[in-house]
Amino acid sequence: MKIGSFRVKRWISLGLLLVMVLSFAAPTFALPTLWTKSISITKNPTQMIYEIGESFDPSGMKVVGHIYNSGGKHVTDLNVNLSDLTISPTKFTKAGKQKVTVKVQAIGKSDSMEWFSDSLYVTVNESGDSPTEYYTDIFVASQPSKTIYKIGESFKTSGLSISGHVYREEDGKKHTVTKLSQKDMKISPSKFTKSGKQKVKLSLKLLSKSGEDKWFSTSVEVLVEKGDVKITKHPYGETVQEGGSCGFVSRADNDDSRHWYFTKNGTVVDAKDASAYFPGLTVSGVTGEHIKLHHIPASMNGWSAYCVFYGNGGSVTSNKAGIVVLSSGSSTVYETEAPVEITPKAITTTPQPTEEPEVTEEPEVTEEPEITEEPEITQAPAAPDTPRVTATPKPTKTPKPTPEPDYAEGIHCTINGESRVPIVGSTLLECEAENIDGFVFDHWEINGEPDYESGASAAFIASEACVIQAYYHERKVLRTVNCFFQLLTKNNNASGTKYTEFDFEEAYYSPVTKNYCPAGSLSCYVTAVIPKKAQIDYWLINGVKYQFPDTTVNKFRIVGLNEATTIEPVFKGISPTNQHARPFAARELEKQIPMVMHCINCWGQFMNASGSPAGQDYLEFDFENPYTNPVTRKKLPGGKLDIFISSKLPKGCVVDAWLINDVKYQFAGNAVLKFRVTGLDEGTTYEIRFRGVSSPTEAPGTVAAPTPTVPGFRNPGIPIVSRAPRIVTPTPRPKRIVIN
Repeated sequence: MKIGSFRVKRWISLGLLLVMVLSFAAPTFALPTLWTKSISITKNPTQMIYEIGESFDPSGMKVVGHIYNSGGKHVTDLNVNLSDLTISPTKFTKAGKQKVTVKVQAIGKSDSMEWFSDSLYVTVNESGDSPTEYYTDIFVASQPSKTIYKIGESFKTSGLSISGHVYREEDGKKHTVTKLSQKDMKISPSKFTKSGKQKVKLSLKLLSKSGEDKWFSTSVEVLVEKGDVKITKHPYGETVQEGGSCGFVSRADNDDSRHWYFTKNGTVVDAKDASAYFPGLTVSGVTGEHIKLHHIPASMNGWSAYCVFYGNGGSVTSNKAGIVVLSSGSSTVYETEAPVEITPKAITTTPQPTEEPEVTEEPEVTEEPEITEEPEITQAPAAPDTPRVTATPKPTKTPKPTPEPDYAEGIHCTINGESRVPIVGSTLLECEAENIDGFVFDHWEINGEPDYESGASAAFIASEACVIQAYYHERKVLRTVNCFFQLLTKNNNASGTKYTEFDFEEAYYSPVTKNYCPAGSLSCYVTAVIPKKAQIDYWLINGVKYQFPDTTVNKFRIVGLNEATTIEPVFKGISPTNQHARPFAARELEKQIPMVMHCINCWGQFMNASGSPAGQDYLEFDFENPYTNPVTRKKLPGGKLDIFISSKLPKGCVVDAWLINDVKYQFAGNAVLKFRVTGLDEGTTYEIRFRGVSSPTEAPGTVAAPTPTVPGFRNPGIPIVSRAPRIVTPTPRPKRIVIN
């Protein structure tokens, strides 16, 4: 069946047969009229580079027509047959960027045949610019010797052979080139992090028809099996002041889950119950690789922390890391019932047996048994390392904080091809970030110091122990559910193709503005697709619930989107989809910012049971650790926040936009002054901007908010509302790395 020049398919869905009928003659019975509003090129043709004298080839191009009904509502999009297109120009006569226009006839709104068009740009080179022979594709000629791996293993190219097809103009035929060099081949993934059948993408940079090198790709399929749990990092012992904080880190390969415990003299305490066992103690990260302890009481002195990893074939337990608690304001160690068991902060080796062959010639070992009987050793006001003397097998030798040799440890990267290498003098460290599906390398951190200049392959020089970690961000893709979005024109109006997914990690061409847009930034207009008789209840933005109590928001403009985002309107009585969950690895791979809510030109309040704001106003609230809702008095575990954001419109002004972490949201009607936020799970800044206010920094003076009444909170001359107390715990920094 055709509508104009478009072919319509028939679909059977849910037992209902939908047949679209359109008569070009006088109808014998009444049916809604379908008409074409416009056409769009949704996919470019395969060939985008030509030489003078060549003809345009539409192969691979996709053109759709946008079909509407008599009520002016969009019904569907239909593919246009390429043979029905009128193309201009058909042959290229000059070099440079050339505009190609495609046209088609179809029934328009006037119920008569009309012309509809769209265009694209191609590159035309002078004759002779293209090479006389070039690669067209590559393929796997022989499979690698190893096709079965375990999680944590890296892909091996042994036995792999890749060939390619070369087109030669002298005979107009393709020829096979065997055993292509794999020297600079890209492999993704290079290391396996999940089990099951996986395709490994192999890419080689070869000469293309345009005369430039281009990446050609092929793939092989491998099977990744889950290996046994293997601990790769044991926790270190810690010395901490009473009331202070510390943390322990332990990691393992192939584990499904993990759990932390504390032990002393045979007594074991589950970390999730530790707050009840040790009054005043707060614990977070009980089931993570990094457990954090705050407000550590004196009663924890002499205890040890350890982690149990669960996975294929059972469980594996880490070393025990001792906890030494010093009295507040001094370095005195509390008395303990038994020597503290401390795991050294590096892999230890036997203390140089070849250098001490004459044990009998060391009178200190046999003539100083009193060392183990001197209580003063554990109470002397010495450095915090003093208690380690009682935990060392040889009491006559005080262990160093960092045993020799020093090591460079890589996290989510390899160093000289390994995860951990020794430092000998000034050592060159060639670091390679892992290839992780769905994530893009972001930056390095060397002993906590960020390096944003080096790429995923980098080299450093170190002379002391260091930790080098690769950080990532989730690939920047905007996805929508129950709504669509369109790119913005130069006047910030929606236009062109309706998308539900768009990758903007790299620079891209906007068919609306006809310009290239910068990588990592996207501006668009989001519109909900509302089912008949349905009403929007709230919006989900990356799983965080935004509900607007005073107005209906069914569309909005986004300017400067800078991260992977999923957006979905949720309708009353209809459950949301499960498409907002962040990848499991996101928390570990991405650099985490403190979980603090900030407000600019607005304030936040906690909500009562009915969802109404009540109680104190906040400009800042730290929700990383457990806290109590001051309105409901309910104790909450931390890591999530429900808050009501409000502002007040200054006289003579209108709302320009809300900024959420610097991304601009302009809601239709510009009437949004308040909204509920439910399930906030990351540090977020909310800012409202008004038109008519000279600058954002002056706007708080126009917002009427109560003066703080809680002692100790700040009030710098403008109505800044009270802030939640924050506990900032300094973390000891490892030795610095020397970077060239």
